[in-house]
Amino acid sequence: MYTEENFELTIPTNISFTLHKYDYIDSIIISRVLKECKNTVSTVRGKDKGIYKISVDSFRQAIQTSKRLVKELEKNKEMSIPSPNFKVNSLFFLWNIIENLPNLKWLTFKISHDKDYTRLIDIKDKQVLTFHYNIEEGLMHLPTIFLRS
Repeated sequence: MYTEENFELTIPTNISFTLHKYDYIDSIIISRVLKECKNTVSTVRGKDKGIYKISVDSFRQAIQTSKRLVKELEKNKEMSIPSPNFKVNSLFFLWNIIENLPNLKWLTFKISHDKDYTRLIDIKDKQVLTFHYNIEEGLMHLPTIFLRS
């Protein structure tokens, strides 16, 4: 049911993001997904990089069948507000995304082979950890938009 408070969260049905092959947690996620999920692969021209589209349910299953990733999820659940000692990673972001976007059905990801990447960006002399994703597809309930004041 669409409500005013969470309307924007119900729009995305497919998001895309990048996982980094040389990041430890990303590498585990990539290997689990490639091993456990039925993937739709399309190649990008050039360096033969793949784009993988998987269902959210397949992704959950792949994550929940990995002992290492389940331990990471348990750390995430213990830390509602991450402490300075807690290292936030892609799994933290992805799990929060799929838990909070109720209509999300598909995840599309690209594997980056870049060794010199960072999720840290500088904003007003402070470093902020980011995770970028794009909404590829979504469903908008126009009557809800039109009825807004």
